[in-house]
Amino acid sequence: MRLSELPIAPAPQRAELIGSWLLRVASIYAISVPRLLVHLGIEAPPISTLHWSRLPRFVARDIAKLAHVMNWPSSAIRRMQSRVGRMRQPEELGICLACWREDITNDRPIYWRRYWVDPLALSCPQHRGWLLPVRVANLRRIRTYGDLIDFAQHMICEHSGMLTFGQSSSPSRDLLVLERALCKPTHNTQIPFGDLGLSSAPMLFRVISDLLHLAFLYVEGTDTLGWVAQQVHAKIPEIPPIKRSVFEFRHRNPPPILLTLPHHLRSRQALFAYLATLFSFGSESFIDPSRLPLTEYRRLASFARQWPMSFTEALIPELAEWIRADILLLEKFKCSPRYFEERHRLGFPY
Repeated sequence: MRLSELPIAPAPQRAELIGSWLLRVASIYAISVPRLLVHLGIEAPPISTLHWSRLPRFVARDIAKLAHVMNWPSSAIRRMQSRVGRMRQPEELGICLACWREDITNDRPIYWRRYWVDPLALSCPQHRGWLLPVRVANLRRIRTYGDLIDFAQHMICEHSGMLTFGQSSSPSRDLLVLERALCKPTHNTQIPFGDLGLSSAPMLFRVISDLLHLAFLYVEGTDTLGWVAQQVHAKIPEIPPIKRSVFEFRHRNPPPILLTLPHHLRSRQALFAYLATLFSFGSESFIDPSRLPLTEYRRLASFARQWPMSFTEALIPELAEWIRADILLLEKFKCSPRYFEERHRLGFPY
């Protein structure tokens, strides 16, 4: 059966999440988002498990249906989808109250921005301020557009002053640059770290994933944090205990990228604010190889062998020299006994 256009379908707002848009459409007809999707003949998970903030990425056929009944371009609807999809959500996401205040001031509908459901979203790209933590458990209680309006008004009243975090009311430029590179890694995105060899999104994510692994590494067989993790935690003492999980991010080209991230937004903000300094090299070194235990040095070396040499040289010059020497030995002796003899003679630290 061919569906006709809906008589009333409000236009999406700038950077609106597709679930937020459908929530506003459903409110006009006094039904829920799951019921709206069923009416439109769109395949979706069981109604009991579906929430507007965690809609799956729609296939081309379903996007075409939405485009027809809403009288809106398919390309615009496709851009409204979250790259996180229905994967695990952290315990906290972030919102920007300045955005909601502008919605009210400019007589726009209050709506949920697409990037607010991204665990890597730390600040507002429009207002350049920190996002405010919101528990996902509270978000899931928002079932109607009226609930969303009530929630927004409650949050605005509760947090009437300027939002600060630590000693800063806004993120550093280094963090803003890193966040933008991580949150918008499309095929034509200009990665701003090309001089470090991190000229593509997959390579940038690879390095970030390895650095996060080091930041959470425990001494093998114990509940003691490794040396690098201790340094990271010492730099960001105001964050709560770091509870973390693995999150998946999908981009234009497979495979998806996996990152181990903290569940709490303040933990993610503090951690990435510290990691961002690595890409400007304006602060003290993140890693002091001379103080690393042998097991951690070996782990670091295994990571660094996969990094661009220019990045390793900028971050840990000493390790870059050892890796370069190791590569030359492998080219000369392959994996023969002579290769291991030369490594021992040169006193390789890993």
